[in-house]
Amino acid sequence: GLSVTATEATAVVTNGGETEQTRTVSLGETTETVTLAPGDVTRVTLSVPPGGGELRLSPRDSFPTDDVAYVAVPSDRTIDALLVTNDRHPFITAALDVMDDVRLDVAEPPITDATGYDVVVFSNVDPDRVLEGTVDGVRSEVENGAGVVIQAQSDLDAVGYGEMALVTADGVGNQTDVRAVGSHPVVADIGFVPAETYLSGELRRGEALAVADDDSPMVAVDDIGDGRAVYYGYMGTESAFGYDYQYPLFWRQTLTYAAGRTPVDELNRRTGAAIAFDEPRTVETPGGTVETARLRPTQTGMYTTRTARYGVSLLSPTESAVVSEPVAVETRATSREAGSTPRSIAPALSLAALLLGLVELGYLKRRGEL
Repeated sequence: GLSVTATEATAVVTNGGETEQTRTVSLGETTETVTLAPGDVTRVTLSVPPGGGELRLSPRDSFPTDDVAYVAVPSDRTIDALLVTNDRHPFITAALDVMDDVRLDVAEPPITDATGYDVVVFSNVDPDRVLEGTVDGVRSEVENGAGVVIQAQSDLDAVGYGEMALVTADGVGNQTDVRAVGSHPVVADIGFVPAETYLSGELRRGEALAVADDDSPMVAVDDIGDGRAVYYGYMGTESAFGYDYQYPLFWRQTLTYAAGRTPVDELNRRTGAAIAFDEPRTVETPGGTVETARLRPTQTGMYTTRTARYGVSLLSPTESAVVSEPVAVETRATSREAGSTPRSIAPALSLAALLLGLVELGYLKRRGEL
């Protein structure tokens, strides 16, 4: 087994043999030695170097395919994020700051420049203090590949986000359940809690991933130029979602999407698990170059496209098992009474051949050819 984050890889190592074994597990410059009795299972967690690498067991055994796992992470795994706010929310600040692959800056408007970041998050800003040039600069960055996250507030339209806000506000609503309505990496495995206050309104553009009872968008996403925009509908401090254990997970998934990064778990696959692309792509595989929109890798190794690199490993306890139960072999009955041995058809074939020969002789004699 193998699980990977942006900074660590955890391998599940099993001794499937009949004697005690000692192995060194290595990834990049990090190593750990384990000793396992027959049937033992252990987990080894190692730091992942930038860009990933090969996680190896040494010495290797007679089935080398499962002695190597291929670990893939983005070469630039740090997300540079800027939180722009006039009323710093402790929950959102903590959720962003705790991520080991996020480098967070916080700025209070008015600020003249919010460019140069992978993602800019606007939360509880004062419309009278946000400079138009700041918003225009972020919009230009998003159109060129960056991401923006905009949190709902009662005077959202007054800030001047334009199309980046994704939602047209109609007023403030109170007490609503929040339900997911779309399948998307931003809301994967997230169970939303009720909102005490929210912005009632309609989707201006994009796709709603979660909605309130009146179908007002609570989470929405859209592409803007080469970048991505996310709308977050829980307002200010008046939400229990900030206390929920899934809150940091939501923000991790949101920043990963907004920054245009492929989630690490999607980059690390088992053999046979299909990789689907939105359009045909050129893929460098261990067996050569192919162009496809759907790849089903059967070889272990690295698979590289123009925008991502995937690690494919054999992660099958069944295929890796070297000790199995004896296969029972059934002995067929050989007696005629058992009915399992058919009678020979050779005599019947000989008789048929003889009759055919006699018929042919009679035909030739009748025609005078014999």
